[in-house]
Amino acid sequence: MATSRKSSRFHNGQTITLAAILGLLTLSFTWRKCTNPQVRRESTKVAMIFGSIYWIAGCCAQLFPGADGLDPEFGGPGFPQLKIFLFFLGCGVFGGVLELSSL
Repeated sequence: MATSRKSSRFHNGQTITLAAILGLLTLSFTWRKCTNPQVRRESTKVAMIFGSIYWIAGCCAQLFPGADGLDPEFGGPGFPQLKIFLFFLGCGVFGGVLELSSL
């Protein structure tokens, strides 16, 4: 296996693991039982932050020198993921703000 393929698999594994950990943390703070309204607000804020980190990182990935969202054999350069990342980031922030406004 070529070194670049091993490196790609490493980074894919890292990305998948990071997404899973952030997702579990988001769910943990979202569904946390809170009797104190202040703790509930803080848990909601933390859940919104954890739920946004992955999407923010995805949006920022294009800022690294030489980074591209598409491999040349698939029609690069380009970054078609940006719209998806922004959509999910917006959903998380909108949901968090909506929940915070109801508390």
